[in-house]
Amino acid sequence: MKGEKCPLPEDPTLAALAQALNDAGQWAEITDAEWRCQYLTDEASLMYGGLAELVSYPVGAFTFGPEATSARLGWQGGQFPLEIACRSLTTSGPWLLAEWPGGRQDLRELVDPRLHEVFDSLSPASRTDAITYRFRGVYTGAGAAVDIPVTPPGT
Repeated sequence: MKGEKCPLPEDPTLAALAQALNDAGQWAEITDAEWRCQYLTDEASLMYGGLAELVSYPVGAFTFGPEATSARLGWQGGQFPLEIACRSLTTSGPWLLAEWPGGRQDLRELVDPRLHEVFDSLSPASRTDAITYRFRGVYTGAGAAVDIPVTPPGT
């Protein structure tokens, strides 16, 4: 999908959210309740493409799996080095682990092997139905870190 806009999700609620975020010019990525990649807004896609192109987005891939991790690492904007994937898993992984219906081993099989060390250190933690936290990541072409509000998928 390199150079193409991300298609709206099939789920009508996620599609409406995606359209609203895109229309507002937001930088946003939407995952579903199973933590699968569903949508990347045009502005985020262009930013992650170094303002030169829209990036290829792995629709349907598990957000911490090999396909999604490799896609993000390959985006020319450089905002997703492996360190950021590890930090993201460290932050939201405890909720994911607590909610995953198949248990730790089932979930570990989905996680990119490059993230296994971080995954293996996680302990489950419950959360409310909706939460937003601030994530410090690399989101500028110059490599400067900025705080990004993140709202993970609900239960």
